[in-house]
Amino acid sequence: MKIIQSFAKFEEGSPYDKKNKNAHLNFYSFLLSYLTLNKYYGHVTMICNQEAYDGFIKYIPYDEIIFLENKYDFIFWSAYKLDAIRLIDDDIIHVDTDVFIFDDLFRPFIDGDYDIIVQDIIKWHDGTLKEYVNKNADFLRDSQIINANKYDNGFVSCGVLGLKNRVKNRYYDAVDKTYHAMKDGLIRDTTDKWYAMILEELTLYFVLSNNRYKTYNILSPELIKEIGTQYVGDLSKYTHMWFSSKFEERNVELIKRKIRIEFPYYRSLIDKYDMEMVNN
Repeated sequence: MKIIQSFAKFEEGSPYDKKNKNAHLNFYSFLLSYLTLNKYYGHVTMICNQEAYDGFIKYIPYDEIIFLENKYDFIFWSAYKLDAIRLIDDDIIHVDTDVFIFDDLFRPFIDGDYDIIVQDIIKWHDGTLKEYVNKNADFLRDSQIINANKYDNGFVSCGVLGLKNRVKNRYYDAVDKTYHAMKDGLIRDTTDKWYAMILEELTLYFVLSNNRYKTYNILSPELIKEIGTQYVGDLSKYTHMWFSSKFEERNVELIKRKIRIEFPYYRSLIDKYDMEMVNN
């Protein structure tokens, strides 16, 4: 089982950090994410492009770095993550760099007979995804991705996305068909701001719907309905720094404090990075 993270720097920034205004602050969440993964699973591989490595990833003590240059337009930012997963010929768990775990949460997937592990499977509350499915029903049917009549407005939240090798081909077949349809202008009446989510999370939901894959949810969908994602995350010892929250000053200071208290050996990394940022 391979534990990986990935990150590509785009000129446009990230969906939550336009024009890279706060890119240097990624260091703190990346470091805590790596340290929590390394605590429970040892070896963690980072897959990144050279520009991201030179920016701040070089300061983080990943056990392995694999360079993969970014060939995608910004609207397809999730495609880089999917290529990083595809690069590894092994059972794999990809963990987003703004996810922190505080227990051995992946063990049921690693030791069990599950095919896929995800953060959770949820239902979209407005009609955006249903509209995409209905307006592109012919493409989805002809590509053997999903029957639009069977879609129930669900999708997968992929803060964590793990795949056993045996199921990767079906997922990537659907991903590739969808990506090329988007590139060739065959997707109807869907703004490109949704492309990255459709490509990764919605397409995975289609694959799960069409196959009897055994899927492990880190966060209980039933409990989320009752008390909400944040509270379930707290109970499960799982934190996902949603959207731009990882760049907020208060949260950055909390992350630093967490590292200094729980991983005191790595305090010097924070001090060194802070000093270099001041000097630059």
